[in-house]
Amino acid sequence: MGSNQSDRPGLLPDSDTMWAAVQTKDETYLDAFVQGVSSTGIYCRPTCPSRTPKRTNLTFYKTWQEAEAGGFRACKRCLPSTPHSRHPHVLLAEQVCRLIEAAVDRPPTLSELGAAVGRSSGHVHQVFRAVMGTTPSRYAESLKFDDLKSALKTGPSVTDAIYEAGFGSPRRVYERAKDQLGMTPAEYRKGAYESTIGYQVIGRSLGFLLVAATEKGICSVRLGDTEAELRDGLATEFPGARLESGSPAAARVAAEIVGYIDSHRTAIDAVLDVGGTRFQRLVWDRLTRIPVGETASYGAVAADIGSPDGARAVAGACAANPVAILIPCHRVTRSDGEPGGYRWGAERKQALLALERETNYLDPNILVRQGQ
Repeated sequence: MGSNQSDRPGLLPDSDTMWAAVQTKDETYLDAFVQGVSSTGIYCRPTCPSRTPKRTNLTFYKTWQEAEAGGFRACKRCLPSTPHSRHPHVLLAEQVCRLIEAAVDRPPTLSELGAAVGRSSGHVHQVFRAVMGTTPSRYAESLKFDDLKSALKTGPSVTDAIYEAGFGSPRRVYERAKDQLGMTPAEYRKGAYESTIGYQVIGRSLGFLLVAATEKGICSVRLGDTEAELRDGLATEFPGARLESGSPAAARVAAEIVGYIDSHRTAIDAVLDVGGTRFQRLVWDRLTRIPVGETASYGAVAADIGSPDGARAVAGACAANPVAILIPCHRVTRSDGEPGGYRWGAERKQALLALERETNYLDPNILVRQGQ
């Protein structure tokens, strides 16, 4: 991800034209390009209704695949990876998202949503869950928890952060915190300010590899072109944490991953310390069961976890995967067999798939488990 990039003759409009289209949300350029926003890690259509970002934070891409290969995630508001001639169910889900986002402090009920879109509440619930991989009420809740995460990092106390995020009382927050935060609000706040994360960086055939660990387990596995890029990314992922080079646990797992890539060994045994929503964890668990050398489509993974129309939501969970290779999101491909996007670069994804197809591993199992 980076700042405003130069023009690509024959592929993109000039940068001033694209910036003007973003500022005015010009429908003429609806499918002409997408823009990645470095401050959020999200890419959008030029017509996205979200607040206009700073120009210096933008990188323009011709296609959404290029944006995802650049490490960006799709915006949930403008759905830039969905064709403009969208399926009616996707359009309905998008409309419901907008209604919920416009009233986060008092999310509309299912009956109110149904009345607003001219459908029954049951139909709204069924379609929304199929497309988004969650229910309208859980989507509304996730928006509040996004606000809570920010408030916990900056607010004076946990209680103040809970009320600032729009929750009526702490009780519901603590009931849902494990699913939404992966820990209690107090632990999340402590993680933002007091936790120590050790890391190890190794340069090998796929570029540089960074593995980071808390006292509970591996919390991040990142791939990149430079050590500085990976360290900066880790600092962004865990703002406020103390980052220390030379963790023995991170070094061991890093060496095992390098052995897997470069020496074709599969003796990787890692305890993980990752959060994620319930849906993300369902997806990640399914990914760990895709055998080495095989792939599954986003749609197939969605069907396997009981959300047959949730391919887009599965793609979002893959993009949010914090531990590359250990949770093998590179083994999830498009339905047409093309590799699709990858947070750490399309070329790395293709290289990993080729490696696993062509290598005769003695033991095709990688053992990962969540720490307590």
